[in-house]
Amino acid sequence: MTGQQRTDGGGRSDGGRPTVLVAGATGTQGGAVVDALASGAFGEFEVRGLTRDADGAGARRLRERGVAVVAGDMTDRAAMDAAVAGVDAVFGVTAGDPATERAQGRTLVAAAADAAVERYVFSSGGAAHTTPGIPHVDAKGDVETAVWAAFPDATVLRPFSFHSNFERQRAEIEAGRLAFPLPEGARHATVDPRDIGRTAAAALADPEAFAGVAVPLVAERLALAELADVFADVLGREVEPVRVPLASLDEGFAAFMRFLATVEADPEAFREAVPFEPYTLREYLVDAGWGE
Repeated sequence: MTGQQRTDGGGRSDGGRPTVLVAGATGTQGGAVVDALASGAFGEFEVRGLTRDADGAGARRLRERGVAVVAGDMTDRAAMDAAVAGVDAVFGVTAGDPATERAQGRTLVAAAADAAVERYVFSSGGAAHTTPGIPHVDAKGDVETAVWAAFPDATVLRPFSFHSNFERQRAEIEAGRLAFPLPEGARHATVDPRDIGRTAAAALADPEAFAGVAVPLVAERLALAELADVFADVLGREVEPVRVPLASLDEGFAAFMRFLATVEADPEAFREAVPFEPYTLREYLVDAGWGE
């Protein structure tokens, strides 16, 4: 919706409640942030949800929850200027090819900075600041650089692989086979998307504690056999772990899996950084109805 912007509400809220613009509000990460802010567990907020489609089912559900919906393309500066007008804080997240992610991130950051937004929380990627030469990871790292330059007191979240990514293999795993491209001796770092939302909400609720902080989001690091054991426990049946050779993968994906297997990811550092206990993979699976 380039060049167009529509809002169902906005401006700074009455009663002292901060207004937060949530980018990607109908997506996995933005939706988790909306859920956390709306829960009341981290205080009271007015939530403005940014989406490309203000007429879609996701946007309608947001309105039903009292979220003010704003439509706009994150690469459109005029639309982002309108989206951030009058907000106290922004949660930013990017998606798409590397060039699009850079354009989205830099455009929203620039608009927020020019609007003198007080707080900025950006969801990047696990170890994206290391710029490993993997295009979509490097793009997130470049957006991080733009965020820090404009907002030295920002909070950057660095989530690793989502527990929910295993939904793509659900049928096969429930049939008793976990095929996964994890290098020998490596551990897979995962986090629940709900904890992206909860961490962002915690950072927005307590700016001083999270000012200038980068938070690695990783609840667990499990070897292939340990992953299979978790699934077997939840499903109540044996699950065979099958190591998929990286050589059999597309080179770009293989490089990404090698990167994830070698970067530092410390679950204890995450637990120390946040005021809640992160969801484990097992908890995610139970809550998502695996094994029912």
